[in-house]
Amino acid sequence: MKNIFNTVFLLFVVIVTLTSCRNNKNGLEANNIKGDVISFTDSVWFVNEKFGEVHKEFLENYTKVEFNEDGNITNITEYDDDGSIKNKTVRIWNGKDLADENYYNSDGNLERKSSFSIGDGNIKSCITTFYNESNKVEKSSYFYTNDKVDSIISLKDGKKMTLTNSFFEDENGKGYKQVVIDYSGEKDTSIFYFDSKGRITKMITGGDTYTYIYNDNGDLEKSTYSHFKNNYKYKYDSKGNWIERIEYEKWANQKPTIKSYTTRTIEYRKN
Repeated sequence: MKNIFNTVFLLFVVIVTLTSCRNNKNGLEANNIKGDVISFTDSVWFVNEKFGEVHKEFLENYTKVEFNEDGNITNITEYDDDGSIKNKTVRIWNGKDLADENYYNSDGNLERKSSFSIGDGNIKSCITTFYNESNKVEKSSYFYTNDKVDSIISLKDGKKMTLTNSFFEDENGKGYKQVVIDYSGEKDTSIFYFDSKGRITKMITGGDTYTYIYNDNGDLEKSTYSHFKNNYKYKYDSKGNWIERIEYEKWANQKPTIKSYTTRTIEYRKN
């Protein structure tokens, strides 16, 4: 069940990422970034908490996200603590329409390429090609309606994985049901709910429920899963963008501990 959950969650991330790359929500808006921003860099630190204060011990890794003048993401580069590149994603735009997305590994080799078909101002389909070390090619096809992913068909070693989304609105709000049939034929169903701003508020998958609450600034404030409760504390700059985020995790009645500590450096355009 864990493997199929990972498949579902990763595909969910892909869907949210791809559908945010459109005119109605650019990359800055999808990341809740305010102002005219060139890039931001998120640095993840190993920390200790002593005498009620957080002390940075060493850098674990960092990620730089770059934007064009339309606020759309052009590059996402992940680095190790020593500055070596772990991977890089390059997005190519035709005006405000996403044309291609290329993913490179640490050796600089192309591992994944996605090409988008646009019609009537909306994404109609996307073909993603995966390349592995033996040069085997695997393909996934994404099909859209009004920029929302309706279905995915993925072929691997002669086997097929399918994902189907059914959008709905009920007493809990708007959402969609996602049905995944993996390469082995195992079936799993997940439910996702969103608020009026398109942010996920609840995810039900693998028999577990995850909830998400946002603060007045639009950033994630609380999340729950099983007996786990997570809280997020922020420091903000003068533009209202967070520059420090501490994630505290509490299990049942145990005291909260720091799960992650991230600092963000933001580069603004000079007008």
